[in-house]
Amino acid sequence: MKKKEIKIFIGLLEVAGYFSSLNEGFHELGIKSFFFQYWHRKYYNNGTLFMRCCQFVSSTRMTNKIISILFFPIDLFLRMIIFCWAIFYFNVFIYASTSTFFWYKELWLLKKMGKKIIFVFLGTESRPDYLSGNIINDLYLKKDEIKNIEECVKNTLIKKNNISKIEKYADICINHPPCAFFQTKPYIKWLYIGFPFSEKEINKIIKYKKKKPNRNVNILHAPSNPKTKGTKIISEIIGKLKNEGKKIDYIELIDLSNTEVLELIGKCDFVIDELYSDIPIGRLGVETAFAGKTIVNAGYYGEFINKDYDKEVIPPTIYCEPSKIENEIRLLISDYNLRSKSGKKNYEFVLNNWKAKDVANRYINIIKNNIPKIWFGDPYDLHYIYGYGQSKEQLQKVIDAIIYKKGIDGFGISDKPYLIKKLIFKC
Repeated sequence: MKKKEIKIFIGLLEVAGYFSSLNEGFHELGIKSFFFQYWHRKYYNNGTLFMRCCQFVSSTRMTNKIISILFFPIDLFLRMIIFCWAIFYFNVFIYASTSTFFWYKELWLLKKMGKKIIFVFLGTESRPDYLSGNIINDLYLKKDEIKNIEECVKNTLIKKNNISKIEKYADICINHPPCAFFQTKPYIKWLYIGFPFSEKEINKIIKYKKKKPNRNVNILHAPSNPKTKGTKIISEIIGKLKNEGKKIDYIELIDLSNTEVLELIGKCDFVIDELYSDIPIGRLGVETAFAGKTIVNAGYYGEFINKDYDKEVIPPTIYCEPSKIENEIRLLISDYNLRSKSGKKNYEFVLNNWKAKDVANRYINIIKNNIPKIWFGDPYDLHYIYGYGQSKEQLQKVIDAIIYKKGIDGFGISDKPYLIKKLIFKC
């Protein structure tokens, strides 16, 4: 009997270029796939005229309640058209984070029709709100005081409920251990899969690879959210080092185009990514690595990552405790050979592991159920509790506020009492 041809639908959201690159990777392997970006994103909006119309409708609906009501029939009609086409043509559905056609209601039909369903979570969409510094800083923190914690708990429990709906029907979820608090079934840990970069993107980055000679050490920091990325503290460290007589050219980039960022990566000596990251490398770090440059990234997860992953799948970036980032910056400023060796290691890692076709090939193995046991994570073997984008001190305030207003039920992880105990007694 002839095996069914794999045909893959990817949608409906873009996250840091991940899904468009994954789509390119499938094409490089000769696999039929289509990435449909329905939701508007600030830096990533591509596709056909029809796709852009959908992005316009989705973004306009977010303007206010009245417009949302008026645009709802159009929105629903567009989704129905796309879904009917997708369900007729494709047999594999890769969903980006928690984006679906009809608020998870179509998943039972896909399952009944024998479609393969894969959900890919890349951070905020699956991480509890109280562990997401970007959400806390934007919505629940005013003048260093935690506000509206009830709303934070409400949104956290909605997120937990959404993950439950997804797990009921998904064949596979791909997640990162620090973000997998709401998972109840084994999931694939995403560093085993990698962050895909297409040949087109890689060639664009390599074009800017050479650095212009400069007497000073050129340091780049490009925060998408300065508070979450710890920009204030990073700037203070750089100021301190300058006062000590270190010859530094420090550049902070906010809201520049990708081309402008790549040009400056090409000219710099190394990049400081962020202060409270729960991953060793993000999109900016991967771009820096393909340019052969060093990345400094800090985060509390650096102490735990080796418990969750084999060494060979962990990017060889400089990933340290937030308190140690100043020392790492000092070393890089004073040691050209260290910068050079680190940049070379980063480049070799992403080139050998994270090209789009290599990542896409791992997805093909998942689709064919050819999955190494080591890739799977146990949701009841989590041990990291400090989240992303905020200091331990700020997290302590958040935890205290939740306990005071809602008790331990506010964490949404009653099935994981050992994590609740860690949150209460270690923060």
